[in-house]
Amino acid sequence: VVTKSLSFVGEGHSEYSTGARLIQNTTATNHFTVSPILAGCSVSWDNLTMTANGGSGGSCLYVGKGCNSVRIRGCTFGTPSALAINLQGSDDVQIDGNLFDVSATNCISLGTSTAANVVSNCSITNNSFFQISVKAILVYNVTGLLIQGNRVYKNPSTPADPVCFVDAVNTLPYQVENVIISDNKISNLNCLLLAKSPKQLVISGNTVSNFGAGSGATLSGIELTGAPENISITGNVFSGSFDTKSFYSDSACSSVIANTNISGNLF
Repeated sequence: VVTKSLSFVGEGHSEYSTGARLIQNTTATNHFTVSPILAGCSVSWDNLTMTANGGSGGSCLYVGKGCNSVRIRGCTFGTPSALAINLQGSDDVQIDGNLFDVSATNCISLGTSTAANVVSNCSITNNSFFQISVKAILVYNVTGLLIQGNRVYKNPSTPADPVCFVDAVNTLPYQVENVIISDNKISNLNCLLLAKSPKQLVISGNTVSNFGAGSGATLSGIELTGAPENISITGNVFSGSFDTKSFYSDSACSSVIANTNISGNLF
């Protein structure tokens, strides 16, 4: 349990090879629980390997409300029981160069359904998500989010639906604002983005192959609901087969989307 500013440095990637690792032996517990005594606590994890040992519940990194300058770099998260990273409310967050390997649930969660628990100024960059079974990134309450340069891959022999890269409708979000999803490479997933009432959303330069992963999909590739505003979807390459669904759908929106630009994409 971390209550003040600390930095943790490990020996590097070692999940299935030699080297040090932290193993979750007790279910429904966290590897690290950050519960700051005072607002403004700064924490960082570099080059650590964390794995679960069966069971369910708990996160590798649980960061409570009130942290600033959260850095998670070069870490390996192997088979996490519930979430690899659970950020309840933080500012100035960098999640860069990590490996999220074989997750039976979800990987990263940002904010909560409580209005005060918001994650702001967050970047999720240059990570690898391999064999994710549900959602890679859950967005509850966020403003200022960059998701860029990540690689997301799922074995095509396993069902892809409802696997989703970014899910921003898991619960009613208080805000999903100023979000950029760009230059990611995604294979064999059903959905790039689900979002309810996003504002200032940019989706650009992504390469998505085997989108929809064949017949039977229940989600569209990009699916917007609620009352979105200022949406730009440009310069992406989408290939795949959705059966009865679409590459893009806003049919469930409650109003006409204000300021929309969908251009220069390859389907």
